[in-house]
Amino acid sequence: MMKKIVLAALSGAALIAGAGSANAATATATSGLTFTVGAACTLTAGAVDLGSYVVGDTVQTYADRQGSINTANVITAGSEAAKTLASVTCPSGTAWSLRIAGAGSVGDFTVNDPSNNAVFSVLPYKRTVGGVAQAGYMSAAGQGATGTGTGAAQIVAGNFITRNATSAQLATALVTGTYTGAATATLTY
Repeated sequence: MMKKIVLAALSGAALIAGAGSANAATATATSGLTFTVGAACTLTAGAVDLGSYVVGDTVQTYADRQGSINTANVITAGSEAAKTLASVTCPSGTAWSLRIAGAGSVGDFTVNDPSNNAVFSVLPYKRTVGGVAQAGYMSAAGQGATGTGTGAAQIVAGNFITRNATSAQLATALVTGTYTGAATATLTY
């Protein structure tokens, strides 16, 4: 008898469940998702080779070759061609700006001799961006190189010009060895 009661209870539960599903309804809607991936730009910058100098050359020789700016903000172009200061690659249509600056008050930085003695200050000065003339400083906020991405590398070319070099600094003889200076390149897009 025990088996019949159990079966009867299970059969009754099936009837109750079946009765409820006969009245159920369903509805569907389309669901989805969206997300955005921001533009990815790349910056390539490194040590810029400013050529070779010989014993007997002075800071004035450097200024004559690379360019200079005096205290009245008059820029004198150097005799050397612009060097690649950096390369920027951004997706087509992406606006970008590049600033190269040292720790000086206007983004200038010190050039040190092989014994790490400060000799003179320089400013990064742009001449072309992607082959198009765009002259000006690169060190102060709002004065960097600007462009719009093409999907290909855009070369920022220019020179590191002497800044406010005194007569005594310009007369300083260059010594044998490697001169160094440090700046930071910052790409905003």
